[in-house]
Amino acid sequence: MPWSLRVITGLTADTEPSLILKFESPPAKYIFNVPEGTNRACIQKRYGIAKTKAAFLTRLHPEQIGGFPGLVMMLADINSRDLTVCGPAGLTHYIASTRFYARRTAFGVNVNEYKHHDLSAAGNATLATLPPPIFQDENIVVHSIALYPSAVDDTGSTGSPSGSRPDLPPKTSILALDTEVSMHPRLDPAPARFVPSDDFKATLEAINAGSYVHPLEDIYTSARKDAESSSPSHLPANPNGQDITITALGTVSATLIQIPSYGNILLDSGEGTWGQLARQFGQPIISEEGQASGGVIDILRDLKCIFISHVHGDHHMGLAKILARRHQLNPSLSEPLYLIANRLTLHYLSELNDVVDFGFHDRRHVSVVDAEDVYYLNGPAKLKATLGLESIQTVDVEHRTQCYGLVLRHKDEWSVVYSGDTMPCTRLVEAGQDATVLIHEATMADDQVDLALAKAHSTAGQAIDRYPKMPELQGPALADESLTSPSEEPRAPVAIAFDCATLRLGSLWKMEKYMGAMAQTFEKEPDEASDGGVPLDGTEAPATSSSPSKGKKNKKEKRSEAKTA
Repeated sequence: MPWSLRVITGLTADTEPSLILKFESPPAKYIFNVPEGTNRACIQKRYGIAKTKAAFLTRLHPEQIGGFPGLVMMLADINSRDLTVCGPAGLTHYIASTRFYARRTAFGVNVNEYKHHDLSAAGNATLATLPPPIFQDENIVVHSIALYPSAVDDTGSTGSPSGSRPDLPPKTSILALDTEVSMHPRLDPAPARFVPSDDFKATLEAINAGSYVHPLEDIYTSARKDAESSSPSHLPANPNGQDITITALGTVSATLIQIPSYGNILLDSGEGTWGQLARQFGQPIISEEGQASGGVIDILRDLKCIFISHVHGDHHMGLAKILARRHQLNPSLSEPLYLIANRLTLHYLSELNDVVDFGFHDRRHVSVVDAEDVYYLNGPAKLKATLGLESIQTVDVEHRTQCYGLVLRHKDEWSVVYSGDTMPCTRLVEAGQDATVLIHEATMADDQVDLALAKAHSTAGQAIDRYPKMPELQGPALADESLTSPSEEPRAPVAIAFDCATLRLGSLWKMEKYMGAMAQTFEKEPDEASDGGVPLDGTEAPATSSSPSKGKKNKKEKRSEAKTA
């Protein structure tokens, strides 16, 4: 009965530690904590999850459970067996709160709430002193033991603030990210080994030899020179707003808008949003007093509004972590964050906050706004004053569930339209007339019109062709013929979003110069694994050169939000 333990995610800017225990016979996997990014890491590392039998959650906090709803949906999509999940008090309530978007009728989640047990004062764990198991099957027996973080006093010595902490046993070593320990009954464990991907090993060897050159470096260097030596074909009808910055946080379904001198707006917040923000803007500097500043913390402090388009999990599963991080800021903020969402999403967040406190019920921290109220009342006056907005309007778009788009019009006479998830929608066209920039989903390829219709999404061509009256700037067509309109009319520049692409409105036209290079980048990307990019055990999923998509899409279905200015 050989088995192995693998570190899937570690303590980084965008993940917390997660481990998977694997048994060969009878085949089964057990996952310990499911932070945001766990599912993505499994896909990128080609580590199958189909035989996952149980999940163990050590704490009900976004840092330990942020990826759990995504795990449930992925297991259900690949027709996996039911899942047992063990966790502390409140677990049942937490699982129930996800029913609005994660529940699958053909997939069962068996919940086992347990109580943490303290060890004796001596801290020695033996079979006699262990509490009753919280889970037991033919492979493993799991016990729950309360652990307490160490504290440092003025002398620098460490101690436990309450209770006791067991000493680490002999032959204990620290498991780093991407290490794996293989075990066999009655034998000493094999040494921990690092398990890199083939691409990583080849790249590392080239770097060590001093011969590494990015395979597309010449192509992008040429595109950059072309962009720097060019000028826009047309001047904008209104020069205001050219310093507005849009950052596409990528496959996590989140877009950041930065308005200089006013603040930031986050459009949707899928799983991994905090990690993408941290990657893009960097880690903060921590002062001797424990106060954080700079980097992603400055982005968080300037965040004035979050808009959630609908209740589907890929648009809000990263929200709790964003709100929790903001709630923990030191010093705290004097003004609340405005959260605009529909009633179903707000109901889910209210239930989730009952067991995972991220400040949702504290109106000094979060000011909740029903998206339907914004539809009729043109948005909160204080929020409009804070961001310098003339109006905020939600638009009822066409999706499989209630979904809203958003139209922001600034007093400086620029405007942004955000589609959310939708089929081509006349209401969005009418509400977004003469917009400066349109941010539109383009989930399906142009040859998947029927699939887009069935799933109530848009193709890339539909995102561009169906809104000819919306942009106020008319410019040249794209170099990439697959994204141009069949009509001969000139149209506004189009940019294809990718992870952490930061575009200033005044420079967005330059993206056309990079389209050829970007096309070659994605040509080198291997096909993903079967349905949802989640490898079935025994079927290795190829590594991808960019971030994985939502987990329900094959290569042609990859989300690629088209941005038109």
